[in-house]
Amino acid sequence: MKVYAYAKSMDLGDGKKFWRDVKRISNGKATKYASCVDDVTRNENIAEMWRNHFASLYNSVNDRGFKNIFLTV
Repeated sequence: MKVYAYAKSMDLGDGKKFWRDVKRISNGKATKYASCVDDVTRNENIAEMWRNHFASLYNSVNDRGFKNIFLTV
């Protein structure tokens, strides 16, 4: 299958060849940027969604004082 041949170029560390192949098979419509993530559109909204996501992850556990140590170093 062609998909395995395309993936092999990525396994061999040839990212440029992989993306050239992706562009060729998608008729040049492929981009390296997402225009929609979890039904969120526009760059600003996507960035804000990720900011909120990571802020909730980082603040999901008690830091046991490590924040103060980090800020004083």
